[in-house]
Amino acid sequence: MEPDLRGSLQFYSESAGGRKIATPSDYLGCIFEYEGENFECRLLLKDVGPIAPGGRATVPIKFLRPELVKQRLHVGNRFRLREARTIGEGTVESIVNDPRGSNAGDSPMDQCLGQLAYGDRLERVLRMRARAAEFRGEWQQPAHQHWVHLRPGRRHDE
Repeated sequence: MEPDLRGSLQFYSESAGGRKIATPSDYLGCIFEYEGENFECRLLLKDVGPIAPGGRATVPIKFLRPELVKQRLHVGNRFRLREARTIGEGTVESIVNDPRGSNAGDSPMDQCLGQLAYGDRLERVLRMRARAAEFRGEWQQPAHQHWVHLRPGRRHDE
């Protein structure tokens, strides 16, 4: 089975709310939580072996529906692993057969942005694009900006 990515994992100890026993030695089915969304995955442990609570390992991960999550991931993104509760966390180390090309996520900008939550990444990208356009003289700050603040339940003409 070909993995979709490789992740550096840190399993929580039992006292921190993690698993009570080690993972199975072949695979572990769990939930991959990323940006508040959950995706079903399998940790492929045949080459790694069982991982004890509190243990660390770099593990290949296979998604049930990779098309839902794979294009959103970049090297350096952080995620959580869940069963009935959160059992660990990890960082994306590499993306296998990335449809965006072999260098996706490798640029310094991608690595920097990969550490931010999606909304923060989007805001930072838009700011960087606006600065670049302003530097090139393609964008001018409007002379006057008008914002209408409404109280809940009020119309703008009241």
